[in-house]
Amino acid sequence: MGSMKIMYKILRLLYPYGSIRSVLRGPLKGVKFEVSPSMGFTYAWSGIGLEWDFLASKIRKGMTIYDIGGNFGQMALFFSKMTGESGKVVTFEPIPQLVRQLKRNLLLNTSCDNVEVINSAVSDKNGKAS
Repeated sequence: MGSMKIMYKILRLLYPYGSIRSVLRGPLKGVKFEVSPSMGFTYAWSGIGLEWDFLASKIRKGMTIYDIGGNFGQMALFFSKMTGESGKVVTFEPIPQLVRQLKRNLLLNTSCDNVEVINSAVSDKNGKAS
């Protein structure tokens, strides 16, 4: 068995799909999420490679932030924390399965009442796209 397959099996043991885990480090430390395909280890380790400090330097309490492409909600959770109770996060996600996962991750964290999820795409053009 290749080393990548072994590593994948170990990660699945630590982060099985459907399990609830917490972010272990970074600005989202303690935030809960449900493990699903394409998320687990890097989510738990706080989005390795993301520019948290740069984003944090641009966000203030009370701001409204539009999150285009909400995906699993990692950025919405971060923006919610950064803008605080007086702020607002509007996150757009066109894929229904991801909307369900995003909402689930928000519900696992009681401090996300300032996030609105819109099941829609955002573009500079009107119309339909695949």
